[in-house]
Amino acid sequence: MTNNFKKTIIIAGWYGTGKTEFCVNLALFLAKNNDEKIYLSDLDVINPYFRSREKAEFLKNLNIEIIGNNLNSTLNQDLPAIDNRATNCILRGEQLIVDLAGSLNGLKPLSIFKRHLKVDDYDFFVVLNAFRCDVSTEEQMIQFVRETELRSGLKVTGLVNNSHLLHLTTTENILESQILIESVSKKTGVPVRLTFLKSDIFKQLKGDINSSVLTFDKQIMREDWQ
Repeated sequence: MTNNFKKTIIIAGWYGTGKTEFCVNLALFLAKNNDEKIYLSDLDVINPYFRSREKAEFLKNLNIEIIGNNLNSTLNQDLPAIDNRATNCILRGEQLIVDLAGSLNGLKPLSIFKRHLKVDDYDFFVVLNAFRCDVSTEEQMIQFVRETELRSGLKVTGLVNNSHLLHLTTTENILESQILIESVSKKTGVPVRLTFLKSDIFKQLKGDINSSVLTFDKQIMREDWQ
């Protein structure tokens, strides 16, 4: 995968699509390939179940700084105490990943800094999982992408295929989901920027993935869900 990302990368996705796992792995990729600190802003103040700030110490050792709540603590992490350091990252031109909450209401924290975003200065990705029941059909995915743009006031610039069934995922699952999400891409006009999948599955697929690929060996957010 080439490192052709904008300085600000906003990540949205329905609850349970694996959005936060993707955000953390994207941060790890950027930290490995960039000679600068990576900032990961945890703006999930709605569904405090999988939170990137839970891995703050682990990520700190890899030159990734979590921007959590303004209490500067991973304790009481369900409190909607939003830290405005993400705005400072944008203004300074630092590499920033923004992890939003898994619902359309999770777009609201964007109001803190979106006025500082210029057209073409950011990536805005929507993570899709064909096996997440609430957004598993083409119609549901298209509606979520369009509602995301409408409510955020920002243009979605890429789709991320994160379709999986945890350890039960097969190559057939990935190829079937690719057809579905490519159809969503065609009908929304939003390109498929990335496919996120385990390294062993990717090796089996060889050249059958049509987008750039980000791989992982094991889950970071929930190690016991392998």
